[in-house]
Amino acid sequence: AMGAGVPVIASRVGATPEVLLDGEAGMLCAAGSVDELSEAMSRLLFEPKLRERLAASGVDAAMRFEVSRVLHQLDEVYEAAR
Repeated sequence: AMGAGVPVIASRVGATPEVLLDGEAGMLCAAGSVDELSEAMSRLLFEPKLRERLAASGVDAAMRFEVSRVLHQLDEVYEAAR
């Protein structure tokens, strides 16, 4: 969704907070918190500037994980280890 320019709301579990920086590339909520999810959804619905900013930042964040870029970085690590 981030790569497609869709603002993302996700749960604060696992590595998600490392990938989706809260308030920068999306919005994070506590897992199972209906109140936090509802608040985040309302904000995205009623704050178009926030929605646009998160969508644009999400695309940039998603590009860090683009396959050819990650493979290139991995290749550099292997070359450095030689």
